Amino acid sequence: MVRKKQFYFKTTEKPTKYGRSVEAQIFRSSKNKLKFLTSTKWQTGSYRGEESEVFNELARAKIIPKKTLKLSQNKWRGAGYYIPEHREKFGIYIEKI
Repeated sequence: MVRKKQFYFKTTEKPTKYGRSVEAQIFRSSKNKLKFLTSTKWQTGSYRGEESEVFNELARAKIIPKKTLKLSQNKWRGAGYYIPEHREKFGIYIEKI
């Protein structure tokens, strides 16, 4: 059985010339409390989706293994997208607060 890893994120948005600038604060559930892990920024002009951006930041910060990024790669989608198989195979849950 895979140990469940729950991550939560909170976003703030600012309008820009080419879409919106989004900043996310990422937390982990620990002993019924939220523990701050890291933060990240992205532009909405071209992005993979909120969960995928948070997923990539967790891998970049070495909170989750980088090998998990390649699971989503196929003919029509590149590596680094957050997909349901991440929940099943690695126990990684990402939810917006």
